Amino acid sequence: MTGRAFSDLDDDVVIYICSFMTVSSVLALRKVSRRFLAITRLLAVWRTLLRNHVINEGYPFPSEALETADVSKLEYLTRRACHLAAFWLSTAHPSPSRVLRFDTHTKGTGVSEVRFLPGFDGQRIVVVSKGIWSVVSCWDLGLPVTGSAWNPTKVAEWSPRSVILTAFCVNSDADAEGLLAVAYDRGGAHSIEILSLKSSTEKSTLSHTLECLQKIETNCKPMALQGTTLILCDGSKETHIVDWKSARSAVLQRPTSSNEPEFEHNKCLQVLLTEHHVFVVRAHLIEVYSRPVLQPLPPDPDAITELLISFSLGWIDGVAIVPQLQLPAMSTSLQDTTRYPPISIILRSELDDPWSSSTNTVDLYTLQPDTPLLSPGTPLSNDSTYHFSDIGPFYDPPVHITSLSHSTGTTRRSLRCPTILSGRYGTAIWIQPPQHNRSARDTGLVALDVHASDAQGLDDAHRLAGDPHTSVDGDPGRSIDPFSECLVGALFPGPLRSLHKEPIRRGRAEYMAERDGREEYGLRGFVCRLRRIIWGRA
Repeated sequence: MTGRAFSDLDDDVVIYICSFMTVSSVLALRKVSRRFLAITRLLAVWRTLLRNHVINEGYPFPSEALETADVSKLEYLTRRACHLAAFWLSTAHPSPSRVLRFDTHTKGTGVSEVRFLPGFDGQRIVVVSKGIWSVVSCWDLGLPVTGSAWNPTKVAEWSPRSVILTAFCVNSDADAEGLLAVAYDRGGAHSIEILSLKSSTEKSTLSHTLECLQKIETNCKPMALQGTTLILCDGSKETHIVDWKSARSAVLQRPTSSNEPEFEHNKCLQVLLTEHHVFVVRAHLIEVYSRPVLQPLPPDPDAITELLISFSLGWIDGVAIVPQLQLPAMSTSLQDTTRYPPISIILRSELDDPWSSSTNTVDLYTLQPDTPLLSPGTPLSNDSTYHFSDIGPFYDPPVHITSLSHSTGTTRRSLRCPTILSGRYGTAIWIQPPQHNRSARDTGLVALDVHASDAQGLDDAHRLAGDPHTSVDGDPGRSIDPFSECLVGALFPGPLRSLHKEPIRRGRAEYMAERDGREEYGLRGFVCRLRRIIWGRA
């Protein structure tokens, strides 16, 4: 009895066999014949490959694409996810495969912040420029899937006169009508506007406009925008949750009888809104509240949501708080961890003495839900009938998991960009201080002459893109300057199940001011120099 050749198998059998193959094997199979080419371009094949080799492995993947992507887009994203996982799991000093840069051409203003917009496959960003007045612009990056050509284009701009921007946040919901919330000061009057990106109906050089949907008079700053839910924070005590469309709100407040002392400058750094809880990260305290039911305006003074638990991890310089992505193999109860996932807190502490010589450390803490309380009806004691819905599952302070240290060798300087970016897959990036500080003899009292021409520091772009004449550990193109800040990427314990830290890129210390990233698309961007934006792609 002779066996059948693979090419003689029915299409259904070949499709079934493809479900056991790796992505690279399927790509090799399509080169055999036109028949196999057609089979390996079926949607069913790539959905199976996506499930087996990306989702089940915990690789970064944009969840919004699961239902909307066609077969070509699904293939690209699946291959992209495998490439990203290989990048983060590599121990061979990985660096971005491409570094792209463009000038925003904002005369008289410098780029201070940059954010990705959800729902555009990492192709659109919001750029904030500050000078005499503030400017908010939206850009389409025009990043190609393959090839080297790209064409960044400004699509919209918001620049009212006499306005100084004080804060802004981008909507995390890609389908929401309000794109971003901007807080500004106009002649001492503080307001927040909800802006929407709409196609321009007038003759203009820009294809879209940023239109105001709602205006709120308040001194609070917007910290997060999720759908129509806007989260505002004051200086040190209160957090307001507002539905700007239905005019409903709630107030979160620490009780005055709390044993925790009041701290000056306890400003809000970040707010995480989950299905059941609100996590407010301040400079010295992290507060956990139950997510309240919003009430019609004006709010009832007695209807204040008090905190469930608060704890201090010291003074925080930079922080990222995100819910962990839980895979079925990582949890005994997928339903419970989906409703109450562990919360990762990655932070850099602020030193009491900024001039002291010490090790700069980034720490990972995990806030675990109390699993016995996750089962409704489980009593807390023999005579108690409290359930998890009464007190919440987050009962204990966070547990320290690991630290990543970096000795500067000299005194520590404050960072222009202390922000830490983290994702639910365990990846994180931040700016690390230089190993050594330049002496005043080398740089003068001011490292960057703000009155100098734009030609000052032209070598920065070459240093960022990699100097072919220098190498690190045998890797050409990765120049290491001990006097410059370092853009570091790290993989903390999580779905990718590893701990790895390597410098991604180095850029001159004086110029790194702000950055943002999309974990699932492998895109990282940061501000370099006065008006230039640099993008790295894994």
